[in-house]
Amino acid sequence: MGYLQRQGDHHLPKAIHRHPFIKKIVRNHVRVLVYYGDTDMACNFIMGQQFVDQLGLRRTLKKTPWKFDRQIAGFKTLFDGLSFITIRGAGHMAPQWRAPQM
Repeated sequence: MGYLQRQGDHHLPKAIHRHPFIKKIVRNHVRVLVYYGDTDMACNFIMGQQFVDQLGLRRTLKKTPWKFDRQIAGFKTLFDGLSFITIRGAGHMAPQWRAPQM
């Protein structure tokens, strides 16, 4: 799902066309993880949050902190078949900059 990381403000209209694709994946019982580094200025988590909210999936857990090594590592919002998380202190290369949390 790496392409979801690259949907900054200027890419959102293109990303909206992916809604049916993501919905089909979720309907086929494939769990989806969408993640953003919370300091990424190229693809900010707010746009990602809007993208996920526009999918229309049922929210099962409102925005809640998640922890790694007893420290707040970001925030998570859970939906039917999809998890949206932010990774605290990570930028565009979240897996590289915060590998242990991933």
